[in-house]
Amino acid sequence: MVFDMMHNIPLNVVSKHLNRYLREELVDNSALTKRLQSVPWTSELKDGWIPKSVSKTGHWKAEEYRKFSFPASECVLGGLIEDKEFEIWCLVARMTEMVYYYGRASWEEDDLLLFNNLSKRYMILVEEELGLDQCVVTSHNLEHATEDIVRFSSPDNYWCEVYERAVSHYIATSSNKKNIELTFAKAEARRELLNSLKSKVNIPMQTRSGRSDRAKVCASSLAEAKELSSELSASQDVSGGILVGKQQNNQFRLSVNEMSLLIPLFPRAKIENEYFAYSRLWKSSDFNGTMFKTGESVLVTDDSDHEIVVNIGDFICATVDDIFYSLLRGELYSATENDEGKPEIYCYNAGMLVVPSNRQVVFRTDRILRKIMLYPDPENLESPGHFITIDPMRKKLPFSYADVIVPFYPQCDDMIIVSCEDDNDYIAKVVSVQEGPKTAKVFFYVHDHQNPVAGRYVRESYGHGSLHLIQWNCIKGLADGQWEGNVWKQ
Repeated sequence: MVFDMMHNIPLNVVSKHLNRYLREELVDNSALTKRLQSVPWTSELKDGWIPKSVSKTGHWKAEEYRKFSFPASECVLGGLIEDKEFEIWCLVARMTEMVYYYGRASWEEDDLLLFNNLSKRYMILVEEELGLDQCVVTSHNLEHATEDIVRFSSPDNYWCEVYERAVSHYIATSSNKKNIELTFAKAEARRELLNSLKSKVNIPMQTRSGRSDRAKVCASSLAEAKELSSELSASQDVSGGILVGKQQNNQFRLSVNEMSLLIPLFPRAKIENEYFAYSRLWKSSDFNGTMFKTGESVLVTDDSDHEIVVNIGDFICATVDDIFYSLLRGELYSATENDEGKPEIYCYNAGMLVVPSNRQVVFRTDRILRKIMLYPDPENLESPGHFITIDPMRKKLPFSYADVIVPFYPQCDDMIIVSCEDDNDYIAKVVSVQEGPKTAKVFFYVHDHQNPVAGRYVRESYGHGSLHLIQWNCIKGLADGQWEGNVWKQ
């Protein structure tokens, strides 16, 4: 039951908000569908249901709502709905990411605090901006989701879509409604038995095994790649993955330009002119491994350990000092820079903006980190000037729990923590509260420099200019401590 609730909470919220946008015409449906059809889904995400058109959201599966929420929705919806609506939507997208993607690698205490802050901020903003009629039972369940994760763990690798469809099939089956659980159990037992017998009957008399090459660390099929990885993992490093493809008629000769790219990777080494080319590479990982294919985009670490974007051209097996090495060959996508010389970030999903460089690069395959998606400029899908990086399996979220402020309602004489524009937190005393504009007038308190004892705060200044106006959304909560005369002691 807990698994089912944790599985359904983010998706029910996604369904509620998306259908509200469409029903109340808060978004341009044609533009939304056009953007949705431009999502460059990875092969793993394509393995199942993917959302294709918002005109049929009533027939979407839970899996489609999940994939729309993350990783697609922030690029698809960015700029199409109002900022207040989008702020609420982004909270839902982060919770979906944590439950279905980021959280699959395990939850830390900071992740629980972040999810708790996300859910509470979401509930308060929905009540304030959208009204009490939008605070349905699903929103209420979010309040207890963090507690359930603490008590029962998260639903890692356990989705309920398949079982829910099976229940629908059972309900449609005619029965006398007596001992219905036993009836379903017997039906499942018969089905499993028949499937087992059928598989044994259909086993071919002779199976043709493929070919794998231990020296080149390559195999002709995915099954053989997994088997070869298991065999070699005990004796040699297979972090570079297993090349997958045909073992004949794939030998080529390196050009002068290609040879110049290999020399920095293997200085003062003998590089053979001939190489083998492959279209796929399989690397083992926590979730049944990943197959990288020609035409996909990946993150690679360069010599400075910076993450760069490369579009896969192919994989090659080159001979260096009589040893085979697996290499990735592709096109570099350069990050665009802002006026300060820093990588430019897409404001809606915090993804890096990149452009094709027409520059060929070669890397060792052990430098490959993970797949990403390159979404074309939403304002110019036909001829994009840049692409937005979407990182479905990123290892780090763009913010921590301390950055997600749960709305706080101040009262006079409260000692509060205020987050200011310089990214520092300050202590302040509330003098008055304005509920209409959601502001408060405060006196700021700073460290007592006359008394070196730590944790003592005195008023920053006196006089007419010492009173400051702050927004409620800058308040992070109450400050710990107590009064000692005119001094606040933590």
